[in-house]
Amino acid sequence: MVESMRNAHLQDQKRFNDSFVEAIDRFKSQSENETELNERQMSSLLDSFSSKVQEFSEGERKRESTMQLSLHQEQNRFNKSFDKIVENFQVRFNKSLQEIALNQQKDALTACHSGSRVSGGTVVHFPNIKTIIGITDLSAYKSTGKFVCTVAGLYHVSAVMMSNTNGQYYNIYKKQ
Repeated sequence: MVESMRNAHLQDQKRFNDSFVEAIDRFKSQSENETELNERQMSSLLDSFSSKVQEFSEGERKRESTMQLSLHQEQNRFNKSFDKIVENFQVRFNKSLQEIALNQQKDALTACHSGSRVSGGTVVHFPNIKTIIGITDLSAYKSTGKFVCTVAGLYHVSAVMMSNTNGQYYNIYKKQ
């Protein structure tokens, strides 16, 4: 009887173990199926996200390219307008300066520089001489870009300069 109870108990234990192993196998199979499904869904979402990122990047490149082109066109229009304004100003200024100099028997010099970059820390040379009244020797100015007053008197010096760089500035000063 003890033997039969022991056999019954062992059979119950074996059925329990078999049932437990079967439950674990079902859980494992179900987990693998769900993991596979989740991986496919995640892969699909990542592919979709990647596609959207590529579309966004391409759109951003196109927008940047369009903005650069537009900015370049606006800069060219501005430069042309500015050059016309400077040219008109120079013509009117030269006429006025010539009239004043002739009326007052004074010397006059107008020189300009436009259309190219000037590196910082150097003398800005204005090579295009527009007006010369009464001044006979400009060799020093032409070679150095520095105007030297040879006659005592009252001088008017002015400049119109533009810079599109941050932190760069220009000085006009009288050397002692």
